[in-house]
Amino acid sequence: MEGAIDLLCFNPGSPRALVVDYKTGDAGLPSQELLERHRMQAGLYANVLLGEGFDEVGCAFVCVELEAGGGQPLVLRYEFGGGPSPLN
Repeated sequence: MEGAIDLLCFNPGSPRALVVDYKTGDAGLPSQELLERHRMQAGLYANVLLGEGFDEVGCAFVCVELEAGGGQPLVLRYEFGGGPSPLN
């Protein structure tokens, strides 16, 4: 497998990381389907970062083609950490 995180945010020494990934091609799909569609990718990113020593990983997938209201894009959020691997 190969992939690239669009944006990784963290403070040095902090146990938490935030992944921001920009998504296209999601127009016309219901939000629950979108959450499931991107869950595995979020879990893979989190698994790598948890393995690198972060205790918590948040993922924000920004669906740039979909509006959530007020002119803002739809953002799908996932949280990982404090338990078994996100891939289990």
